[in-house]
Amino acid sequence: MKRVSMVRNILLSGIARASDAVLLLLLVLAARQLGDERYGRFAFGLAFVGLFEVAADFGLRELVIREVGRDRGRARWFVSHAMTWKAAYAALTTLLVGGITWFLPVSSEQKVVIWILLAAAIFRSFRFFFRSVLVAHEAFGTETRTLVIERTVLVLVCGGVLLAGYGLVPFALSFAAVSLANTALFLFVAQRSTGSLGFAREGQSLRTLFQSSVPFWLTAAAMGLYFKLDSVMLSFLRGDAEVGWYNAAYRIIEGTVVIPSTLYYALFPRLSALYTEDPGALRSVTERGLKAVIGVGFLMAGLGTLLADPLMLVIYGSDFAPSGISFRILSASLPFFFGWSLMIVVLNSVHRANMPFLGLLTGSLLNVALNLWLIPRHGYVGASIATAVAEVFLFAFLWRALGAAGYRSSVVGCLLKPAIAASVSIAVVFALPLVPSLRALLFGLLFAGMLSVLRFVDGEERAWIAERIRRIGRRR
Repeated sequence: MKRVSMVRNILLSGIARASDAVLLLLLVLAARQLGDERYGRFAFGLAFVGLFEVAADFGLRELVIREVGRDRGRARWFVSHAMTWKAAYAALTTLLVGGITWFLPVSSEQKVVIWILLAAAIFRSFRFFFRSVLVAHEAFGTETRTLVIERTVLVLVCGGVLLAGYGLVPFALSFAAVSLANTALFLFVAQRSTGSLGFAREGQSLRTLFQSSVPFWLTAAAMGLYFKLDSVMLSFLRGDAEVGWYNAAYRIIEGTVVIPSTLYYALFPRLSALYTEDPGALRSVTERGLKAVIGVGFLMAGLGTLLADPLMLVIYGSDFAPSGISFRILSASLPFFFGWSLMIVVLNSVHRANMPFLGLLTGSLLNVALNLWLIPRHGYVGASIATAVAEVFLFAFLWRALGAAGYRSSVVGCLLKPAIAASVSIAVVFALPLVPSLRALLFGLLFAGMLSVLRFVDGEERAWIAERIRRIGRRR
């Protein structure tokens, strides 16, 4: 019963995470309507605010999912105490970022955009917290339905402002206004569905919660640095246009996070429970999850390599043609990105949250060093190379940490087999004089065939997939 429930949760979580594609489409529209320089200013604002956004949460989302997932009876206690800290962190973050922005050596328009996006980020932080309450209760259906409403409002209002030609600042204002409205929507839904929201005042309990949230906050802070610093550094070292080119490619890559994040949110509460109930099942879920996301990562890496240039032209237009090479480089890192994203949820579930923090912190420092060396020489292409190298490093770091925690997976089964299948398939495709779309189709077919020859999916997994297909057929 639990396994069926887990599959349902994964499917619902996948639908919810897939709705993030709406935000990606909105950013694509913003790039086309605003142009490379003004979109570069908007992208810089998002990245700069994102560096500090984690301070408004302090690891509370992950803590609530883990603890409430293990003991629903204490949901009210955990959530009410977390809400108290949440309000304090949000106020401090607003004062900190608002003050720093005043002294930034950027234009007045850029400062206004940052302040507006700061407000949007604070609202979004609360919205994500309310979503975590729903996830902790495994209320994935409620979360998904509410997300559909949220994304619809976002694209209608903000997309309308862009298409009407109002410009950068009005677009940022509409972005913040919709963020506020959608936060209020999730507040209402989370309280009605779980009854967990509120505030608490017990000093000792608040201190205990603070201490428990620190490892998650450190991981989230390191992740913020890891994902945002390259755009900020690129802006100061090369200018708005290159930030726009890099972010055009990076946003598409970032959109693929729906794949590992689907498993992250669906599995986090369940893995947290399995840690105490059935460690053997936790190991099995970990290895099969890694096989799935890494295999999909190699498939998408090959497709991204083949379709990079035409994809950027079709999506963004000729102004963003330079983004193709950046997209090709970043695509190559997808298997490692998908892999380490899932490894983080396992380590968090088994009380090893310090390892994701150390890995992300070290990866961020490596990324900064590489960016300082590569951006002045190669601009946005150098930033792309730095990101790809950091992804491989972080994957290796967390893979080793997972093994040390007792959840070692097969390097051959999870990594080498799909790597061989992708390498052989793309070598064959490149040798043929085909248009990009046919190359991509042939690559997908060859990749699937190679995985079958290499027995990437084992007998138990094939039987399980066949059973799911039979059940779907019987329902029809």
